[in-house]
Amino acid sequence: VIANTALLVELKLQVIFRLKEHYVSVDCDPQSTWDQARAAASKEAGVRLTQVPMADASGAKFSSNDVLAEAKVGHWVATVTRIPHYGSNQALEQPGDEQKETNEMKSEKKEAVKEEKVSDDDNDGKKSFTKTGSGGVIMEPMILLNLFRAAPSSVLGRVRGLMSRLDNLSHVLVWSKSQAVQSEDECEISLVELPRLSARFETRSVNGQPVLASLDYDGLYVCENQKAVLDQHAKSIPHAVVLNNTRGEHYMMIPNYGVFRPKV
Repeated sequence: VIANTALLVELKLQVIFRLKEHYVSVDCDPQSTWDQARAAASKEAGVRLTQVPMADASGAKFSSNDVLAEAKVGHWVATVTRIPHYGSNQALEQPGDEQKETNEMKSEKKEAVKEEKVSDDDNDGKKSFTKTGSGGVIMEPMILLNLFRAAPSSVLGRVRGLMSRLDNLSHVLVWSKSQAVQSEDECEISLVELPRLSARFETRSVNGQPVLASLDYDGLYVCENQKAVLDQHAKSIPHAVVLNNTRGEHYMMIPNYGVFRPKV
């Protein structure tokens, strides 16, 4: 995680209702009542309040005025958001910007940071970002995605399987710039970080296809056909990930683990 950012953790209770043949989940404030949770489910599903059952998906029933946290309703979910930290004058740089700072640039950062709005005139969407006086770009807030709850067939599940070849999932961070409201909302994958390996990937478009591009090795991105290349060149290396470039050249990314003598 970049040093000049802060993590904002918001705890909510996820309540799941069963409406006929499908399920509806809503994230509620812990101090909300059972009726408020039902009203949120009614709005989410687009049905009348009377169509939302008085019991949750597990069949447990609650009174209308029961407070969710006190009645132990639902499951705790956390939304972890990485936001810019404005506690210092040091500019925040975008991922992948590895330009070395000169002594002159460092002295400039000690002065008051002057912010100005810079618009991307080439983008029809009028995308804008905040530029600091020293040339750094302030990061957008990003939400941490939950790898453990991702379906194996989903894109996030495929990223989980791929990154688990390099490190434990507890040390794999997947971030999204999407503005999610509920824990089940669909989000784009914007940035993947492996802090112990000092490796980072971001989603880019190559030949019209989204890829995970390395921010540490310019021009390299995660190969789509991992199995075929590994079976041919590195079948005995289960912790390798194949990277390639637009010329079709392949590279192996292998984590540098410490070597320990096994106990016999």
